[in-house]
Amino acid sequence: SDWSSDVCSSDLFNSGINQENAKKLTKLIKEQGPKSVKSQIMGDLLRISSKSKDDLQMVMRLVEKSDLDFATQFTNYR
Repeated sequence: SDWSSDVCSSDLFNSGINQENAKKLTKLIKEQGPKSVKSQIMGDLLRISSKSKDDLQMVMRLVEKSDLDFATQFTNYR
């Protein structure tokens, strides 16, 4: 499949991530993540999307290395 035309997405969540933590993650991703990545808060879910699979993996590494005071989990990576 041609990754440049598909939108890849990864859902980041903490089984009911609260709005405050979702906003912290969104800010972190905007400030330090690749510019092509979009984040969207959907209730208790934070959806990250990009045309580049590599950019999504970069965001995953960024979140894993960050000193967050809450747990994160990646699901639905495609």
